[in-house]
Amino acid sequence: MGGRNYYALDLTSITNPKMLFTLKGGTGAYTNLGQTWSQPVLADIKVGATVKKVLVFGGGYDMCWEDNTCGSTQQGNQLYIVNAETGELIWWASGAGAPSATPAAFNVTAMSNSIPSQPKVMDVNSDGLADTIYFGDLGGQVFRADIVNGNGASTLVKRVKVVAQLGSNGVTGGTAADGRRIYEPPTVALFKDATMNKIFAGVAIGTGNRSHPLNMAIQDRYAVLFDYDVGRADLLTATAASLQGTLKFTNLISLDLTNDTTTGTPTYTLAAGKYTPNSYGWYVNLSSGGEKSLSSGIIFLNKLLFTTYLPLASQTGCAVVVGYTNLYQMCMPYGNKCDVDTPRKVENIMMGMGGEPQLVYQSSDVLNADGVPTGDLGVLIGTKLPKEEAGLKKQLQNLRRWREKTRQ
Repeated sequence: MGGRNYYALDLTSITNPKMLFTLKGGTGAYTNLGQTWSQPVLADIKVGATVKKVLVFGGGYDMCWEDNTCGSTQQGNQLYIVNAETGELIWWASGAGAPSATPAAFNVTAMSNSIPSQPKVMDVNSDGLADTIYFGDLGGQVFRADIVNGNGASTLVKRVKVVAQLGSNGVTGGTAADGRRIYEPPTVALFKDATMNKIFAGVAIGTGNRSHPLNMAIQDRYAVLFDYDVGRADLLTATAASLQGTLKFTNLISLDLTNDTTTGTPTYTLAAGKYTPNSYGWYVNLSSGGEKSLSSGIIFLNKLLFTTYLPLASQTGCAVVVGYTNLYQMCMPYGNKCDVDTPRKVENIMMGMGGEPQLVYQSSDVLNADGVPTGDLGVLIGTKLPKEEAGLKKQLQNLRRWREKTRQ
């Protein structure tokens, strides 16, 4: 990554590295590649009869977003799948302005904004092959690409669907406060809706202007979207009309964190013996004054943890604006409090930007009855471990789990 290029090195001999390949922005299918902010994700995908190591990455960042001067065509509105060993372009999708190239771009009209975030690549059916890609763009949209393993390159992806619109296009009469952007990948986990007896993906994603972290005009949010499509056994043959509609905030429950009883648990409508949810997820309104999400969250032991950054206005022109990090923690998939002693929001965990929460195991020589060390599992925020009374430490234990296969 660097400038508008991607570089791959052959490190077979660590003392004699070699250039493996270069993907050059401004040429061919990469004509509209933006600044290479999107970190490639390594995955296995079956193209025809051959399983290939691939890199999946977004089109990157366009400098027009620095001052909101972007037009209808901008750099970075692409998604690429590239052979990780040769650099061969296998498949790519683009919105308006896609250049003529081989292979031709998979046209997705809604992909009109830069995609600087790392994509979230998943193996939903646990067969060892990537089959689902989630990614967001700077217009606040969330997409899902459905991969058909075993197909040729030209039909490798069944569709690229808009899962949600969380920016100005997701509200009626949007204003500058609704100009929400997505710079970071979502964190995703599968859950089962007991009422409908259906598997769904909980897609947790936040908005925040990384290019201008001191911006205080935008009302940013953190949302968990319920995507029922991914659990369908017939997803790869289903018609577009049968899929879940594009979610907007009117389809989500707003959580009031000042009321411990509020959750994102949906109600249902029963018609002709079929249950339909009346909401498809939930969201948290981040505090006014510029609070924003600048990193991905994590889902662990059915708990979602994510941080936000709240800038503090400087008192004088020469003062350093520091701000502080808040930590949110709630049980998945419905955002409820996990226990009486664990608040869903802990303010001022640390000064500055804390980044993505990291799990840290603090070892102990003492073993429990199962022979497992009685150490603690802590959560590292920046360089700090939050206080134990914040309810973030959990004793490790032996777990036996199984995973339901959702589709062939």
